[in-house]
Amino acid sequence: MRQISEIMEGELMPSYFLLYIIQSSVDFLKRFDKTHYMDNAASPMKTVLTILVAYGSYHIGARIIHRLSQLQQIEIVGQARDVESALSQFVQEKPKLVILDALLSQGAGLGVLRSMKAQDSGCIVIMTSASNYPQYRKQCIKEGADYFFYLPDDIDSLCQTVAELGRSTRRGAPSPTIDAPLKG
Repeated sequence: MRQISEIMEGELMPSYFLLYIIQSSVDFLKRFDKTHYMDNAASPMKTVLTILVAYGSYHIGARIIHRLSQLQQIEIVGQARDVESALSQFVQEKPKLVILDALLSQGAGLGVLRSMKAQDSGCIVIMTSASNYPQYRKQCIKEGADYFFYLPDDIDSLCQTVAELGRSTRRGAPSPTIDAPLKG
């Protein structure tokens, strides 16, 4: 086998160089996580619905995360149990959707909802509560919640709504706005 210096000085340099580029490309593609960005070579870029789950109850929050992690086109980018952590992760991660409990450790979810909507009005916020009071639901709507679910009873409906939002995000459909009918 010839030394690299001999190949570079002689006539084999273009062939060696081409082989080197091909091998480097193959090595790069083996390490590159294509599935995060592409469904397959013929499809356009894959869009993932990024989600922050801010939930006061550890058990219900873990149950939500477990159920959502089974869905396609969904990526949980953060988890929070208190107001400060929810707001800092919201700013840092910039999720497309937030599942927000009405009662977090050290504070209420309505204040977090107001702050999140003030920072990014296009973010979809799903409010949840263990209390199914109609006046609280109306207040959440007034403050900017896109959806409202009574948990733990409506967890199936919540997951179905998130799955639909994930599919619509992939198709490039617009996110629901405050003028859209509130679901859930």
